[in-house]
Amino acid sequence: MSKKTITNYIPEIYREIFPSFFSKNIDAEMLADCNDCVMLPGKNGVSGQDYFSEETKCCTYFPYIPNYMAGLILSAKKFPEGKKIIRQMIAAGCGITPKGIMPGKKYLHLYELSRKKSFGKNASLKCPFYQSEKGMCAVWEGRGAVCSGFFCRHVRGADGENFWNAVKKYLQVSEQVLARYSIFFLDGIPENLPATPPDPWSWSADELDEKKPDNYKEIWGKWEGKEEQFYIGAYELVKKLDRKKFESLMGIDHPYQLKKLEIAWKKMMKPQLPDIMKINPAASFRKKNENTWLASVPAGTFEIQQVVFDLLHYFDGKRKTPEVLKAIRKNLQVEPDRDLLEGFYQNRILI
Repeated sequence: MSKKTITNYIPEIYREIFPSFFSKNIDAEMLADCNDCVMLPGKNGVSGQDYFSEETKCCTYFPYIPNYMAGLILSAKKFPEGKKIIRQMIAAGCGITPKGIMPGKKYLHLYELSRKKSFGKNASLKCPFYQSEKGMCAVWEGRGAVCSGFFCRHVRGADGENFWNAVKKYLQVSEQVLARYSIFFLDGIPENLPATPPDPWSWSADELDEKKPDNYKEIWGKWEGKEEQFYIGAYELVKKLDRKKFESLMGIDHPYQLKKLEIAWKKMMKPQLPDIMKINPAASFRKKNENTWLASVPAGTFEIQQVVFDLLHYFDGKRKTPEVLKAIRKNLQVEPDRDLLEGFYQNRILI
């Protein structure tokens, strides 16, 4: 299986300051290819698939762009479209804060109402940075944590998903720390943002129309009208950091999040099969043709051969795995290898 490192999947700005752990090898996430999306109609041949829209793919989400990432995009020459979009957002003022760029209240509310049934489909929630005509992101090198850690399919199944969730969490904590660091050293701007989530059913006219909020001047202070310079200043601060300084800024969050990440990596790359396994009660099996079946679990749908379908049913949740394998060898005359069993376990067909 093709290998990459974790750093291959995160923005370049982090590669010199994140711990050496991020240089560890992982399996390339070949099932999630944005340039050849398997979630579009006709791409994977799985009947009953809940496909994404060709106009949006999975980009029906407005990512948080930390202040220093917005500065990276605004100061770089290679993101002309991304730069244009961010400047338009700054001019409009909705979701523009010293912490960074975030969705307005209206978008967040609509996303929460629709994400379970409409994710990947609703054009009205398409990411403002996604260019449908090109099928690409306008700010990819300045993407946020959620975009870096999201894959619609995982080579290592549920264990892969858990690992990338741990990566995403590490990135999210880093984003908050680095954004606050930038705010403090660019004059300690008081953010004046609500301490608690606002009432979702109480909307101002500005929130409904996604306009600049009434307290915009309080949010920005002396930097009002110079938001672009502020974001670029944040980027200049962060890009000068080294690993030692970054870890000191992170404090106890660094070893805490890193330990969780290490545990998730080990479970993904070196899975320990349970002594006793059984077919996941949530799994369903459907005959596709004479020699193949479709096995479906919440993580996805998989095509399996008849002999594999037969051997799976030897795992009854009562006998230990060596005993089950002995029965399979005797009755089916096949030898299931460990990689096959790991695949079924990591995709939670066997639990």
